[in-house]
Amino acid sequence: MKRFLSTHTLSLALAALALTVAASSAEAQRPKIGISGGVSMPNGDLADITKAGYNVNLGVEFKPAVFPLGVRVEGVMNQLSGKSIDLGGGEAFDVGDLRVLGGTANVVYQFPGIAAKPYLVGGIGMYNTKAKGADEGSTDFGINGGVGLKFSLGTLETFAEARLHNIFGEGDSARIIPISFGILF
Repeated sequence: MKRFLSTHTLSLALAALALTVAASSAEAQRPKIGISGGVSMPNGDLADITKAGYNVNLGVEFKPAVFPLGVRVEGVMNQLSGKSIDLGGGEAFDVGDLRVLGGTANVVYQFPGIAAKPYLVGGIGMYNTKAKGADEGSTDFGINGGVGLKFSLGTLETFAEARLHNIFGEGDSARIIPISFGILF
């Protein structure tokens, strides 16, 4: 068993080294920094207590020039406005605004294109949600996935994307759909 693990470990190390060398060759591009923002829409049960808000994102994307797969690591912030919920009998409860901060690690698959390049993006992350006025927030695991379109502008790229972030909470999930526009440089 030890011999199998040693051989297996050596094979994985050699494969990782080969990928590193390939990525660092002349064909590889430098990492790109991305900044984006847009509208965030609550989905599911979250839409019952919040309204649309906004999102701001900052990330780094690594993608070899001739390979369709890349990696994106980013920080995300979504701010959703709270709703006033009718409790009946003329009473209402105002739900506070909800702030969601997250860090995600994603795989990006870019389809070929000349002027416009469509892509798929998806990954995992940790998200911290906190309602305005609350003493504490909640930090939970989540997943995300979506689609986008990149447009080249010389050395810069602009992009538009829509994703679904599903945050697994204590009892059920919170889902947010950010639609973002941004730039990679």
